[in-house]
Amino acid sequence: MSGEEMKACLETLRWGQSDLARLLGIDEAKARRMARGQARIPDRLASWLRELTREVAAVYARYPPPRVG
Repeated sequence: MSGEEMKACLETLRWGQSDLARLLGIDEAKARRMARGQARIPDRLASWLRELTREVAAVYARYPPPRVG
C-alpha cells in the first residue's frame, strides 16, 4: 500500500492520521511518515485498511445521509 492509498482509505473512513495512530497504539509521527510514503505500511495494516474501507463504503452506499435542509 502506498501512502496515497492509505490517505484515501482514511478519508473514506473519516479518520485522520492521529485517529489511526491512536487505534494502533503508535506515534502520530509514524502514522504521518507512512502517509507520506516515508515509512513502510505493514501488510497486515494495509489489508485491514483496505477491507475496512470496502465495508464502510458499502454501508455508506446502502445508507446515504438524509436530506435535512
